[in-house]
Amino acid sequence: PKNVEIRVNVSQDVLTLPAAGSILSTLVKFLAVRRQQIPFSYQTFTSLVRELLRELPGNRQEASCWSEIQLDKQRELACASARSYEQLLKAIDNAFGFCQVQEAALFFGATMFTPKEMWHVQFPDDMVNHI
Repeated sequence: PKNVEIRVNVSQDVLTLPAAGSILSTLVKFLAVRRQQIPFSYQTFTSLVRELLRELPGNRQEASCWSEIQLDKQRELACASARSYEQLLKAIDNAFGFCQVQEAALFFGATMFTPKEMWHVQFPDDMVNHI
């Protein structure tokens, strides 16, 4: 196993909980693309999914061939992935809004029980709960 330590310098005098939450959310978005969990940047991916959701309701037809069935499955997977990331980012915002978070773990792999990669993020003890 490879262990790498990365230090992040923050330009603010005091690292607040909301700033730490923003750093963690940005790391999640970055790693989602780098680890090929989503095909584009988070912003582009969610924009494309939103556009897809706007187009689908009125134009939805039964799939008549194998390629259309596969395309429908890919669309459903993209929508589910976008919802999951949105929920995760909201959970991060909530956690850093109400709790003194000191560390977080991000797992990448088929399941959380069999990760191929893990990121352990530690925040400084002197983080201040300011807005």
